[in-house]
Amino acid sequence: MNDYLIKMFPLLILFVGCGLVNCYTRAWVAYRLGDRQTKIQGRFSWNPLHHLDIFGSASLLIFYVGWMKPMQYNYNDLGQKRYAPLLIELSGVGANLAMWIAGGLVYLLLKWLEPVTNLDLRTIKSAVEFFCAFNVFFALFNLLPIPQLPGFKLLVGLLYHKPQGVYDSMAITYMGWTLIVILIILTPILSWLISASSIFLKLFGMIGRPYFAYFTPFIGGY
Repeated sequence: MNDYLIKMFPLLILFVGCGLVNCYTRAWVAYRLGDRQTKIQGRFSWNPLHHLDIFGSASLLIFYVGWMKPMQYNYNDLGQKRYAPLLIELSGVGANLAMWIAGGLVYLLLKWLEPVTNLDLRTIKSAVEFFCAFNVFFALFNLLPIPQLPGFKLLVGLLYHKPQGVYDSMAITYMGWTLIVILIILTPILSWLISASSIFLKLFGMIGRPYFAYFTPFIGGY
């Protein structure tokens, strides 16, 4: 149990911290577009309890990949703009990609400093690589068009003229939870996401091993 807690601690810190940035960004964009529900529901907060999803958190503890509570905005408050869900959900993805870029620049700086200062910066570089890999993976995972994930709202907002009923459907929500677990267990979805994430990470000379190693029980050696 102690080994498991030590293993999960950095992942939990990243999940909560980066997830809060993602959620707050989406809430801010929704509010700026005219939505009031995000503010009423407390999504303009850095309190993790306002953003954590019980099933998404459980998935993180079991499968090492999770999701935050879906953003419940009122489509009528948004003036029924079809582009609004696109902007809201992509803003969260953009926040994670911005953190990846910032981390990547720090990683390049550390690589430059290592021979100049003759210091062993491997531990710090590994932590930065963990941070970058998590944010890229989290961004791509959120783009999957599965209920509970931002990618689903993004798709529905583009296809439906009045998507509020689809957003609020509990049956679709439960289906989303089930589908995510099935995909993780029975399909190579994790391998696909790792491969896609690696393309981004290689731009800064990273491979993401500190984070992707968590998925070894599900995808084999990495």
